[in-house]
Formats: sequence, structure tokens, C-alpha cells
Amino acid sequence: RWRPPGIVEQRRHLSSELIGGTGAGDDRGRRPGMPAPGRRQDRRRWSAVPISASDEDDSGDEVGPATCLELPPARTDEHFPLALAAAKLVYHLRHALIICWLVLSVALAPYAYKLLGTLTPFPKDAPDDTASARAKALFDEHFGHLADMKRESVVFRCRRQCASAATSLTLGLAMQVQEIVERFGHEYPGTIIQLHSYWTFEQVADNPMLSYDKQSLLLQWLWHMPSNMSGPAAAMLERINWQIDHINRYEGGGEEGIFAAAAGPTFLEHALRTTLVKEVPAHEIQTLWLPFLILAYALQSVRMLFLTLLSMPVRMLVAFGLTYFIAIRTTVLTEAVMEMLVLCTGLSFDYSLFTLRRYAEELEGGASVMEATMAMHIHSGHVVLVTGFVLMIAFGAMLALPGPFRSFCYGCCTMISVCMGVQLTLIPPVLAVCPWLGGAAVGEARDAKETPRLAAVAPPSPGGGAA
Repeated sequence: RWRPPGIVEQRRHLSSELIGGTGAGDDRGRRPGMPAPGRRQDRRRWSAVPISASDEDDSGDEVGPATCLELPPARTDEHFPLALAAAKLVYHLRHALIICWLVLSVALAPYAYKLLGTLTPFPKDAPDDTASARAKALFDEHFGHLADMKRESVVFRCRRQCASAATSLTLGLAMQVQEIVERFGHEYPGTIIQLHSYWTFEQVADNPMLSYDKQSLLLQWLWHMPSNMSGPAAAMLERINWQIDHINRYEGGGEEGIFAAAAGPTFLEHALRTTLVKEVPAHEIQTLWLPFLILAYALQSVRMLFLTLLSMPVRMLVAFGLTYFIAIRTTVLTEAVMEMLVLCTGLSFDYSLFTLRRYAEELEGGASVMEATMAMHIHSGHVVLVTGFVLMIAFGAMLALPGPFRSFCYGCCTMISVCMGVQLTLIPPVLAVCPWLGGAAVGEARDAKETPRLAAVAPPSPGGGAA
């Protein structure tokens, strides 16, 4: 039969590259295709290259009976036995792991929502064992009834130049807000200490609730607000803010009417917390396109990118739900949860770049779905574990910080561990069950339990033909 010139020489050259053999002196005393002793073996996996008995080399000499290159033993079994065992376990339990993560996400979703109501704004108290802390403790000891007093105000101002802000329209608007404050004092006795407005001092010549230019007037109250009343107080502030928005939109009288605004320490803290909860996720969404494009360019697969985005809600729900149980026992700052959100976005993209790129390279090299999934879990999983534990050690150093600052450690370590768990025990099972998400061929997607492609080749039969 016709044979391209130099085919045997090309195969010999390929075999020498695969097994690391160099020169004729290295082949003495060894079977054809066996690796030379002391040579560094190629760590890549290759298919066996059979040599037919009818082939001849360029000098006209026939090659012996049909043989096959024997590849060196897999380095995975030798150097990563625990990783190989873990990869096999994850692969065999792939269906159960997917179900467990989905059930866990659904079960913790309500607690993730409840976490928002337990967050504490950034503390303004002095650290322990300082002169300021000791002075505050002395003040609380002797004047405890004054320690938690705060003064809040609602300002009513003319939108344009007017003769005076004290009109019947302003009176009706102020009474609506005053009614909310009085109802709160009735529901929680002892909280509202004083409640004043312009009409409280209407008979006074120089009314202290009216500005000098008569363009603004105040509704002001003094209340006692201990830390255990933060929930009801936040609900009352929400009602007042809603009422103020309603006044400014519909009841203020238009351009010639009245504009209302709230001010005070509790209003500012509430606004800061609300802004962080709303603005940080919005900022993450607005800047998500850049890492999104980088990951898409690195993976070269829309389906893998979809898998990454699909796993992010699972990470968030599980991590935030677990953090809620931490918030019951200790103080968790709002800023710590925002840091968790940033970590979730960054680690999801980084870990996906490590693992999914390895999976794609294995498929391009001819590996089956099972082999590619296990290789991804073994080699890229090692990178995920190392980087994850390094980050946890770094955030663990924040345990030395005083008071609520430790919540950065609790929250961030929880998010890192959840991201590691999802990347190692959810992404590989999803790729094994749905290989088309990772770009596997249609034939492989129908059967994810293919036999390894490096199957052993039987020795030649006594008749000289290949078995």
C-alpha cells in the first residue's frame, strides 16, 4: 500500500518526544516505547501510537511486529492521591451534591433577607481601654437616662421666596408627621421626651422654631433611643420618610408650595445604612462588565460564562444566610456585608477562570467529560484551596481588632469558604451532569461516563497481528 515518505521516521520522532528518549544508547535493554531511566517524563497525556508491521523505514528495513507506545504512569495517582480520591467522590455523588446546594440555597434565602435587618452601622464609640471610653462609661453610670437621647427634626421650607412659611398648608403637613411621632410614643412609652413645632411657641414673639428669614420652620422632637429599640425606630423613620416623599410629590403645593426634609443623627445613620445596601450592589452591577469581558475572553465560551453567573446567587444566599446566625450572637457591621458582596464577585470570577479554563483545555486535548472534570478538580482545585486558605488567614488577623470590627473576619471567612465549596463541589458536578455547559461534544453530553481514553493496549498475538 502507498505510504507517505518518512512516516516511520516521524513516528519515531514523536515517540522520542513523548517518552523522553534521546539517542541509540538509551534504547539498549529496553522494550520499544519504554521511557529512558532517569529522564523527565512528559506530564501530558497522549493516545497510544501504534506502528504497523508492514511499515518500513526510509532505509528499507522493516519494522518488527505491531507494538504500541507505553505511556508512563499517571502523575496524578502518584502525587495527588487525596485529590484523586476527592475528585472521584465528587464525581460519583454529583447528583446528590447539586440537590444539596439547591436545597441549602432555598432554605437559607429567608435568613439572608433577615440579615439586612440585623446589621449595625459603623460604630462611633471610642475603642475600649481609652480615655474617651472611660469618660463615656462614667457618664452612662451617673446620667444613664441622658445617654441615648437624640434630637431629630423635620424642616418645612418655602420652595420660592414667600412672606412666611407659617401657613395653614404647612400646619396640615406638619400635623401629619407629628401624628406619626406621637403614635410611636404611645406604642413605646417613655421614648418620646419632647415634641415641639412652630405652633407650640406660636404666642412667643421670637419663635425659636421659625428661621430669621421666615422661609423655614421646624418640627422637632427629643427621644430616648436605646440600642434594643433600633428596629422599631427604623420602621418609624421609614414611615416619616415615606410621608415626606408623599408631601414633596403631591401635597406640597407645586412650585409655589412647601418642601419638607428630615434631619438628625438617627436619620443620618438610617440613610447611610440604606445607601450602602442600595448603592454598593448597584455599583457592583455597573462595574461588572469589565471582569465579565475579561472572563469571557479567557474562557472563549458563552456557556461557561453563564455557568459562572448562575452559581453566584447560590454563593450569596448560602453565605448571607449563614452570616445571619452569626449576627444573632454578635454584632455584624453593614460594611462587613458589603465586603462579602465584593468578595463574592471577585472570587466567583477568579475561581471560574482557574477551573473552567482547565476543563476547556482538557476537552481540547481529547479528554472525556469524566476525565476533564476530574482533572479540573484535582489540579485547579489545588489552586482554589491554596488561595482560599491564604485569604482566610489574612482576614483571620482581623480577630485582633476590637468589638464589631471582628465581623469583617466572620463574614469574609464565611463567604470565602462558601465560594470554595461551590467551586469544588457544585461546578464539577454540574459540568458532569450537563457537559454541554462546558462545551463538550454532543456525543459526550449523551454519555458522561466514558471510559478513560488511555486504555491499556493488549500485547501482540502469537500470530503476529495486533490483538
